[in-house]
Amino acid sequence: MTTNSETISNPLGDDLQIGELLKRMTLAEKVSLLSGQDRWHTATLERHGIPSIVMTDGPHGVRANEDGRIKGRATSFPTGVSMASCWDLELVEEVGAALAEETRALGCNVLLGPCVNIVRHPLAGRNFESYSEDPYLAGRTGVVYVRGLQSRGIGASLKHFACNNQETERRRGDSQVDERTLREIYLAQFEMVVKEAQPWTVMCSYNRVNGEYSSQNDRLLNQILRAEWGFDGIVVSDWGANHTTIESVQGGLDLEMPGPARWYGDLLIEAIATWQIDEEAIDRAVRRILRLVRACTGQQQSESTDGILPEGAVNISAHQLLARRLAQESIVLLKNDGNILPLREEDNHSLAIIGPMAGVGSIGGGGSSFLEPPYRVSPLDGLKTRLGDRVAIHYEPGCSSSTYQRSPQNGIAQAVELAHQCEAALVFVGLPEGHESEGYDRQDMELTGAQNELVREVLKANPRTVVIVYAGSPVALPWVGEAPAILLAHYPGQEGGHAVADVLLGNVNPSGKLSVTWPKRLQDTPAYANFPGGRAVRYGEGIFVGYRYYDYKDIEPLFAFGHGLSYTQFTYTDLQLPTKAKIGDQVTVTLNITNSGNVTGKEIIQAYVRDVDSSLVRPVKELKGFAKVELAPGETKIVSISLNQRSFAFYDPQRGDWIVEPGIFELLIGSSSRDIRASAKIELTL
Repeated sequence: MTTNSETISNPLGDDLQIGELLKRMTLAEKVSLLSGQDRWHTATLERHGIPSIVMTDGPHGVRANEDGRIKGRATSFPTGVSMASCWDLELVEEVGAALAEETRALGCNVLLGPCVNIVRHPLAGRNFESYSEDPYLAGRTGVVYVRGLQSRGIGASLKHFACNNQETERRRGDSQVDERTLREIYLAQFEMVVKEAQPWTVMCSYNRVNGEYSSQNDRLLNQILRAEWGFDGIVVSDWGANHTTIESVQGGLDLEMPGPARWYGDLLIEAIATWQIDEEAIDRAVRRILRLVRACTGQQQSESTDGILPEGAVNISAHQLLARRLAQESIVLLKNDGNILPLREEDNHSLAIIGPMAGVGSIGGGGSSFLEPPYRVSPLDGLKTRLGDRVAIHYEPGCSSSTYQRSPQNGIAQAVELAHQCEAALVFVGLPEGHESEGYDRQDMELTGAQNELVREVLKANPRTVVIVYAGSPVALPWVGEAPAILLAHYPGQEGGHAVADVLLGNVNPSGKLSVTWPKRLQDTPAYANFPGGRAVRYGEGIFVGYRYYDYKDIEPLFAFGHGLSYTQFTYTDLQLPTKAKIGDQVTVTLNITNSGNVTGKEIIQAYVRDVDSSLVRPVKELKGFAKVELAPGETKIVSISLNQRSFAFYDPQRGDWIVEPGIFELLIGSSSRDIRASAKIELTL
């Protein structure tokens, strides 16, 4: 494998040459390519000049491994939920390209990401790694991530296909999903990424889907992924997710990871020798593997590489600044009563910095995606760097975030005393690293340790208290009514402390919006009756996931999908769209957005579609477009959002297809799913 910018020799060439190479390979050589050489490398065939390619964990930082130890050199970017919460597709594409540069520099070829599984329930362990409860937002975010990554010659691994929506029993659980729900909610984002970004690999999940393991699921892998969507890359197993030999190859699984072979290898050779499987099935899989090797090693010219691999770079200043930008853009201002934020230096000569997250700040969740970077910036460090000696900063942790460590004796009392003495208090709370993780689900939505008590007592001590929350999924906020201002940082990566300070002090106007609904209580959530279930997990809520459920059941959430405040205000006017259009025509929605406040800011305009009269039950509204625009005070911009045939469609399981019925549809344009600012109707005709 080559990791610099030299042009590589071309033993694989085009598809015709791959076909000729297949004829020269022995059966044993071909079969060897269908299993890993070890944990991260694919097999090498020196006789034919076929190099190994290297895969590595992601998706928001490169966990390149060396002798089983994480190198700890790569940039730790904000996690998946932050990428979706910024609603800035150009920015996410830039992050994808930067991740590719770091992957290349660390000697790897495929980054295992993005994770586009739907956030079905707040307690699922890998929610922080995923994007959204909404398939449209998850799909659009995934498309640009993959484009950015592969534009620099690094392969993406779109995961986890499919219905990996919890960690409980994930290795053998059966996700029981009806066909319409599968298509509209749990496959739609995969379909979008496959068709629009053409990822080089798709990773199958551990779990079963409707009784069949994903690794051998002919309907998912062959009929839908390949035949319907046109996927021509390789399907790789999640690590240890393969269970069979004949069924997996026939079902569409190309590469068994990790190596050495467990179910393929000699067992596969024997299956061919005893006529249990045709060698043509092996050839198809090998052909796809060779195409991947060709793409990853630069042996295929493309618009982006011209046969030359780009240079790689790790944790350079440009990537650090990009991580900071993503953190800034994804931070969500949940509440700001009385405009307590931003904090101005002239009004705050002393600040009480309180809470277990202040001195460290969680940068990510646990499991295979966690990356310890070369450095991390805590909120305390970020504030000190920004304020210098112009503002007196006093720090008191107050309590521990750990459920296993005792809080400092009298810690809360000391924090309360400090809050009394200062003009404003900033309380940093959240979930400790590893509390949300691959491998297990959370048991409840509560903040750990004595953090809720700490927040309550500080709020009593100082009315000018801001609470900053670090979490990748919704957490209970029992003091939400008393807190004048709440900021959600998510897991903001290594530059998170700088980004949070930038937003608190007004150097950056917050513009992130929630990519998942925050419920008032766990009992209000759509999958409450069916999560986590046992080995059989019934998706009884059907298509009513996230805001679709809260709208349909008329349940008020704590914070709605798409919610996020700003330090300025935006006015929506002059919504325009055709009154009629033919089914299949592109529909363009335009409107004017004006910054009617006093500071420059960014607004995310969200377009929802409502089918006024459908033959099947449909959600009250569904997100089908969005745009993020920056406006100076008093500035007005025209925003255009395009809708296609799929924007108006539902999946009809009886007809086995996406259907748009003629009739009236309503376009709802809002600042969140519960803050609709303008609406208009359009009639679609045959």
